[in-house]
Amino acid sequence: MEETIEKQTTIFSKYIDIFTEKLPAIVFAIVIIAIGILIAKLVKRFLNRILAKYKSSIGVVTFMINFVQVTIIIIAFMQAMSILGVNTTSFVAVLGAAGFSIGLAFKEVLSNLGSCLIILFFKPFEIGDFINCQDNEGTVMEILMFSTSLKTNDNKLIVMPNFQLT
Repeated sequence: MEETIEKQTTIFSKYIDIFTEKLPAIVFAIVIIAIGILIAKLVKRFLNRILAKYKSSIGVVTFMINFVQVTIIIIAFMQAMSILGVNTTSFVAVLGAAGFSIGLAFKEVLSNLGSCLIILFFKPFEIGDFINCQDNEGTVMEILMFSTSLKTNDNKLIVMPNFQLT
């Protein structure tokens, strides 16, 4: 019985030694994550102010801001894991492969989304403009995230993917 208690005490003291050895790295990792979250909030506030000046879709602005915020937090988390000694290269490789696969699977969707951003920021045309594109012409009625609606001269509504317009 005494041997079991002595073994448990030895194991517990080893864990305490490891914890005290890693304590500065743990504190530093927590500080890195906290700073990352703070930076993400500041960047979100900054982007809200800048993108509010553009008269673009609220959905697009919200998507962009949230994407940037999550990216900053993930980078801070990955840096903290690296400080703790976790090998993050395989995790990054898996994220890269997943992103590549998703990109291929949603090629047209992402193309339409990118085209929407081009239309909203560079404004080659706006709502109310009369445009002619790929044998379709009409007045722009609505610019959505993935498509744009045109109203023809004979009052037909045509919905065109954004990538065809850019």
